[in-house]
Amino acid sequence: FTHWNLAAYEQCLGPWWLSGGLLGHGRRGQPVAYERLGRCNFAKLAASLPFELLLKCDIVHCERCIAALEEDALRRGVPLMGVIVVMDFDGFGWDQVNYNAARTIARLVESRSLLLTEITGQVLVVRAPPAAARAWSLFKQLLDPGTAAKVEVVNAEKTLETLRAHIDDKEIPAFLGGSKCIDGDPECRAVLAPGGYPPPVVLSSFSALAREQGQAQAQECSPGILERRVLKTNSSFCTDCFVPFCWDRR
Repeated sequence: FTHWNLAAYEQCLGPWWLSGGLLGHGRRGQPVAYERLGRCNFAKLAASLPFELLLKCDIVHCERCIAALEEDALRRGVPLMGVIVVMDFDGFGWDQVNYNAARTIARLVESRSLLLTEITGQVLVVRAPPAAARAWSLFKQLLDPGTAAKVEVVNAEKTLETLRAHIDDKEIPAFLGGSKCIDGDPECRAVLAPGGYPPPVVLSSFSALAREQGQAQAQECSPGILERRVLKTNSSFCTDCFVPFCWDRR
């Protein structure tokens, strides 16, 4: 991964994927992150896009989260604390119970474990319908046991009680039963991306941006250009990205 088109991997699919965001703190001062996975129809999205593109989106998302968490810790004058991740599964249907989708998410979680080592303190899967409980029974078998042990799955009836055990009511978004609104919006959409399956025109734009980047990357790494760079730099590492055999662009 040597080329990153942020117009594609960060901007194009928002506010559909990735959903949610960082909002507020837990009772012990932990940052709280929300993901509205139930709205996203990830099984359909995973079938629509190559895994490499999903992974790049996720890596950019993780790096932005790390930067935000570090800034928050510095601003408050506290150590970086384990994040409470609230995953809202409202809207998750039986059509999304798919082993291939579960395997794709497991691969993304594996990547996140490397990028966000020990940053995730606890994962609360809330408003989980029966289909989500079934999906979790498949998915947890694909996870590292240490990661799976951090996850608690509850249905809609137990959601608010579970959240209140970790987060003050005034910090819980109103759409989850708390009292937090932003500009009168119970879904806090000014901060939390609402999620959803991207419209076809958005997916087409995303794929086009990714293809343009792939063509530019292929051109930069063509044999003739590599040979000229070898003669000029006599180096086997790119000075921009430090990847073997991606030669200095100067």
